[in-house]
Amino acid sequence: MVAAVLSSGSGAYTNSLAGFEKEWGRAVPVINMAGANAELPRNTGIIAAFGAKAAMRPYPDGLTLIYWAPAMGGEQTGRAGRVIKINLAPRPDILAARLKEIQPKLKLLRIFFMAEHLTAYIEELRSAFRPLGIAIQAGKLGRREDLPDAMRAMNAKPDALLVLNDPALINAQTFAVLKDYSWANGVPFYAPTSGLVEQGATACVAPSFAELGRAAAQTARKVSAGSPVGEEVYPEVNELTVNLAAAEKAGLVFSEEFLKNARKVSP
Repeated sequence: MVAAVLSSGSGAYTNSLAGFEKEWGRAVPVINMAGANAELPRNTGIIAAFGAKAAMRPYPDGLTLIYWAPAMGGEQTGRAGRVIKINLAPRPDILAARLKEIQPKLKLLRIFFMAEHLTAYIEELRSAFRPLGIAIQAGKLGRREDLPDAMRAMNAKPDALLVLNDPALINAQTFAVLKDYSWANGVPFYAPTSGLVEQGATACVAPSFAELGRAAAQTARKVSAGSPVGEEVYPEVNELTVNLAAAEKAGLVFSEEFLKNARKVSP
């Protein structure tokens, strides 16, 4: 049996649950960690956990854990049993192609990050962006407070900034630093979530929370069938969100045809 565990009853987690059950084809037992500490059904073999709190709940090692959580690698679950991560970021080649579509003249992309496990993803990005003529400069920060100095120390003005799902780095203050730099210098700022685009980032390419749930259900089905599944899964569908005011500040102009493919366009 498959059971779902939610870190809370917030929209992100319930949207993932809805996507999971729609793909799975029926309802599954659900535990909300913000409520009573319900026990898993005895015959549970697969857990779909949405959020870090749900992913880090102690589970028997004999179960398969399928989860998504921002800036959290599978090793951080502390489990000896099987762990499969649903990635909140797009597959590197897809992200490279979409950013090139958004910004055809993109040549130098600057990434700031803090979460150690993002290092491997950034190396995959380098390999995906290189054939498109795009170089990546990545700077790992020890503290959020280091961001302004790191930006001042950049050797060259980048063509764009990219921030990944990295809660250790992104808060109201660091987002304001990145946004202000973007708007003042005409540099596009690509964010990991549509919510940050609504607050002033230029654009986002990422799966929806419902798509994360759908990917978890597809993975659970493969596990149940004994089909091979890697330790990390990328959702198949990614959505584009753009902020037209921020894009104008960054010197980007989009055609009507391009905007038709955007899930959400902020004025």
